[in-house]
Amino acid sequence: MLRQYANLQEDGRWHIPVRLNVTGDECRNLISVDWVSAVTTYLVLKPEHHGRTYHLTPLEPVTAREIEEAMCSHFGYYGPTFVGPDGLAGGL
Repeated sequence: MLRQYANLQEDGRWHIPVRLNVTGDECRNLISVDWVSAVTTYLVLKPEHHGRTYHLTPLEPVTAREIEEAMCSHFGYYGPTFVGPDGLAGGL
């Protein structure tokens, strides 16, 4: 769906003029599937840890803005704007 709004620019990056209904300051917990797999295996193999609850979250979460900036850099696009939860009321 976003492809219809994307325009390849002369600098080789894609311009994707979309508005995101978040502020960009929302925190997200990103964890590696390898980390989850290793910890799960460790816990399963240690009976003394069975029957408990574990929260496999990072010490420092990242913001939605940090995720978007990393994706823009990696995939070579720009243009998304954070407009907040009420920012899409006027339409796309």
